[in-house]
Amino acid sequence: MSEETLSMQTARSIYDQSARHWQRRTPNLLTDFSARTLIFELCEDLAGKNVVDLGCGEGYVSRFCKSHGADLVVGIDISSSMIENAEQQEQKQPLGIDYVNASITEVKLENNNFDTALGVFVFNYLTISETTTVFKKVFNALKSQGEFIFSLPHPFLPFAKEKEAPTYFDCGDYDYYSGRDKIFPGKVWCLDESVLDVQMLHKTFSDIFQCLHEAGFKNSPKIYELSVPEELVKQKPNIFQVAKGIPLHIVFELKK
Repeated sequence: MSEETLSMQTARSIYDQSARHWQRRTPNLLTDFSARTLIFELCEDLAGKNVVDLGCGEGYVSRFCKSHGADLVVGIDISSSMIENAEQQEQKQPLGIDYVNASITEVKLENNNFDTALGVFVFNYLTISETTTVFKKVFNALKSQGEFIFSLPHPFLPFAKEKEAPTYFDCGDYDYYSGRDKIFPGKVWCLDESVLDVQMLHKTFSDIFQCLHEAGFKNSPKIYELSVPEELVKQKPNIFQVAKGIPLHIVFELKK
């Protein structure tokens, strides 16, 4: 096993320290209402499928997949505290989800075993090189015509708004190009007005496409650029109004 990188150490530390704040059974984070809502719509037909959830956290997405008919769900996360949360929920409500405490850059995935691979806000914790490594694992793990769906903070978000609600990343003195592969610490707001620490290892759109190409993906992805949902603006205008019209997140959907 290779030595753990700074990016992985930081990701592990963030989520080990804040795991108790991520426990949820209903949508609460800004990203639950934007990217995850769309991802759930894209994953409507999971009956009988094998799914791997990369960076599963406390199992929010994994539970959705298993409860919507997936035959096999494997959730992988680097944070032992987040996996502990997921396993505790599995004990309370057994769904048959397999959770693995490991770095997605190191874990071994069986070739041609999965119909769907998900990566919900996990690749923003990896360098460009690490992202390519994991994309290659995903490509090999997917069956022919298998689907890969993943989300990221929008690459332009750190440069589009001030350090304020409902989400931001501090790019310091870097610009869109000089900030490549640099760590931008950030925060994301929740509907209950709590604030959670997050992180972004900045990648340009070109970087993301290049990582996919080097991993073997040749089909063009569908790309969804997401802003703050209107329902959140109506519920909490004091927090979410400021983000209207600003690109917050992106979702990629593509097939092997």
